[in-house]
Amino acid sequence: METIKVRLIGAAAQESLMKAAARRWVAGVTSKGAFLRTDDRVLFLTNSDYRSPFNLTLNSIGQLFTRLQPGDTFETNKNEIVFSGREITLLTHGAAVWHPPQPARMVASLQEQRLRANLLLDTIKSIDPDKGFLFLVGQPDDQTEVFQREIHHAARQIVLAYRSQNKEGFFASAEKILGAGGGLTPSGDDFLTGFLLYHYRYLQSVNSEPGLLNEWWQELTRLAFKKTTTISANRLEYAGRGWAEEIFLTLIDHLFTPEVAFGIEKARHLVDFGHSSGVDTLIGISYGLDSLLV
Repeated sequence: METIKVRLIGAAAQESLMKAAARRWVAGVTSKGAFLRTDDRVLFLTNSDYRSPFNLTLNSIGQLFTRLQPGDTFETNKNEIVFSGREITLLTHGAAVWHPPQPARMVASLQEQRLRANLLLDTIKSIDPDKGFLFLVGQPDDQTEVFQREIHHAARQIVLAYRSQNKEGFFASAEKILGAGGGLTPSGDDFLTGFLLYHYRYLQSVNSEPGLLNEWWQELTRLAFKKTTTISANRLEYAGRGWAEEIFLTLIDHLFTPEVAFGIEKARHLVDFGHSSGVDTLIGISYGLDSLLV
């Protein structure tokens, strides 16, 4: 039996492991890690050094990602995750738990945040101008592809509908974006996650209740579980707590206060995050900010 130590557990992953489940299995394996399912929750096994509420970060991987196969089942107890069919045990006892921190205290005005976001978007465009939904930064023209034009219209309608608290208009456009694009988490899903994440971190920063936003978030999450990937639905669901991968929390803190830096290395990390998830989540955050500007 091969034994591998887990050194860090994301808070969402911990919840999933502690929760009773009818079925637990390996959903997919990549060169960077393995996706685990526990009913409708997704965890990610990796040795990559970044913090995520969904990650189980390993000290080493050995032959883990070549031995595990989609469909393999596993069991959990207080101290272990056991893949009995592959004779692999992950030791969770003593692993630190990463809880996404509360946001920085907001000192920047919305206009100042907009300027800071624009500078970051310019940096991202200079690194990879064609990444994901980055086309949403500009305005469509006669040469714009039909798909991009439709997504651009839907994204702008989401902003306008949020400003006017028009639930019907918001969901009509959100349904067009949900599931749009490629990747394990389609670009449209990442956009919506970023949009919601900004709003919840904003409300937490100013110590304000979400009110109607909670109703919209819950309905959008239910829709995501029906329409798009389970990974996307999980990210949307936890965005309602203000939880996401650390890089996005740092990014929003950077908008809130000049005390939090977000330099070129973090910008490059954002570009390289997932298929285009880093950039697409940033675009959603940017549009979330826009929805508060009148």
